[in-house]
Amino acid sequence: MEVMWRVVLTVSLLWWGICSSEAKVTCKDKNDHEVDWYILYKVPKLNNKALSGLEYFYIDSAKNEWQYPINNPKGVLANTLQPLLAHKTQTSDFGFISYNDQPAGCTADQVFGHSKGVVMMDKKDTGVWLLHSTPNFPYDRKQGKLWPESGAQHGQTFICVTFTYSQFDQIGKHLQYIRAFPFDYFIPDGFHPVLNSVVKREDLEPNNPFWDQDLISHGDQKFKSFAKYSSKWTDAQDLYFHIANDLKSDLAGQSWRGRSHDNSDCSKGDRAVNTIDFVTMTRNGVKLEWNDCQDHSKWCVTEDHSNPWTCIADLNKALSQDERPGGALCIKNSDVREKFKGFIGHKEDCPRKRPKPG
Repeated sequence: MEVMWRVVLTVSLLWWGICSSEAKVTCKDKNDHEVDWYILYKVPKLNNKALSGLEYFYIDSAKNEWQYPINNPKGVLANTLQPLLAHKTQTSDFGFISYNDQPAGCTADQVFGHSKGVVMMDKKDTGVWLLHSTPNFPYDRKQGKLWPESGAQHGQTFICVTFTYSQFDQIGKHLQYIRAFPFDYFIPDGFHPVLNSVVKREDLEPNNPFWDQDLISHGDQKFKSFAKYSSKWTDAQDLYFHIANDLKSDLAGQSWRGRSHDNSDCSKGDRAVNTIDFVTMTRNGVKLEWNDCQDHSKWCVTEDHSNPWTCIADLNKALSQDERPGGALCIKNSDVREKFKGFIGHKEDCPRKRPKPG
């Protein structure tokens, strides 16, 4: 499979290099068509359901469907990251940052965010922010290998959004706030200065533990990003309660809970974050179900249907994560929220809420 991957990928990169003067840096679907945004939910390896762990559910503004495999050399991720793989030499108009606290061959210090993603930008036009939860991804750009062998084991999520170049000043601030750990990058002269601050791992001294901002995709879809810098403020340890308070809704959240196996927490004012302990999907008429130990994705949805937000995050809702920076990218879209609500097999509802102060 790896030989086939490299042959197909080489042909794709040659094509992209020939046509790069016309190609935009955008999210791409499996047909290599430009899309404004997409979300992928990769299932864990489930031997009892004959699932390899490379199957995933795909959602964009026009369709939602099962696709396979996620490591396809002509698939969604490979198509989207073609510009990154094609730019073996440095150019003045294209910049990128790959960040991951678990890149291939090392692990970042805990002072860095538990965060993973790629940003790619064409200074003259558009760029991509791909936020995900998969260690060792992208695996090795120089070898043309994106997907790590370890990537099949657990459930993972990806969100890709196409933004205009101007928005990457704000996105760069988000990356600096979450203390992203860049492991592969090139930012040409003249790009937003904050992007160089990110790759230099320059520290901040913020006067607020959170950085929230509204973002608009190239196709005018509304997004919002949340960043948590540090836990030195004792009232700002949990990212998910901050999201719930900002969005003015209770949340249902999926993440790995660790050894402490944190339950739903109702201790922050009148907002509840209900823990999802089983995820369920249906594929080809077969019901799939797995628990949080098998799933390293991190996501949450608003319980208020009139306020339809879905967030793809990079921090787990676990006590071990309270001291780490991290964040989330959220989309306001009723269809996406309903789809993710449908993935909730069971959640641990809070028995009661605390009354509002005063």
